[in-house]
Amino acid sequence: MSKFEAIFGDKKTEKGDAVPHAEKEKEKGEAVDLEKAAEIKREIDGITRGKKLADLELEDLKKVLESYKKIENALGINSKESLNSKTETVKMITESLKELLEKGANMNYVARGLAGVNTEEAQKFRKLHFNKDATLWAKSYASDSTIINGIVCQYGFEGSA
Repeated sequence: MSKFEAIFGDKKTEKGDAVPHAEKEKEKGEAVDLEKAAEIKREIDGITRGKKLADLELEDLKKVLESYKKIENALGINSKESLNSKTETVKMITESLKELLEKGANMNYVARGLAGVNTEEAQKFRKLHFNKDATLWAKSYASDSTIINGIVCQYGFEGSA
């Protein structure tokens, strides 16, 4: 069971289905990890006290960033992915966005789908699809959310390919 399945309950077992002991132990460990992540999220809420990140003092922002790193560690997310993994991810992103454009998706949303993806492949996509519209070009580098922009700055694909 993945972390996301644990959150959303995608896999259901019938009564009498036997779940191997190792899988039960793994699920128990994931549940503990999710509890840790949720506790850290509550700490972040305590630090921000309902304020937007843009309204926080520098020290509080540093605490929030450190807390997000703790969540990453608790969930076993490795921010130091291999170059191949990032390259594959960027290809998947650009192929998906191209498919969305072909199906008539809103260009604004497609542009925002590239926020934080600063690779050669992403640049080619921008030149091909947004070259004649400076607004779309700019939207492809940022989102409307300060939080998302902060995460993109910290964990994005800054020139990794």
